[in-house]
Amino acid sequence: MASIRQEIADDIKERVEAMATRLDLVPREDFERLEARISALEALLKEKPKKDGIKSAKDSAPSKSRAKPKTSASKTTTKKPKKGKT
Repeated sequence: MASIRQEIADDIKERVEAMATRLDLVPREDFERLEARISALEALLKEKPKKDGIKSAKDSAPSKSRAKPKTSASKTTTKKPKKGKT
């Protein structure tokens, strides 16, 4: 009975791993490592003075009072000749 139990457990594990691969899921270890790295980078950004020219998301958000940019392309119109009576 113990060997059958182990075979079933191994089969289930293989199927779950195959499903995770098909779904393109990230392994937990990779996710946790990335999460820790993001947290560390966020902490560095909070500590770093803004004099380096790095803007936060709030600083780079467009303001509502911004003027519309001027277009540099000149408008050209062509006049069609008038059809006159002859």
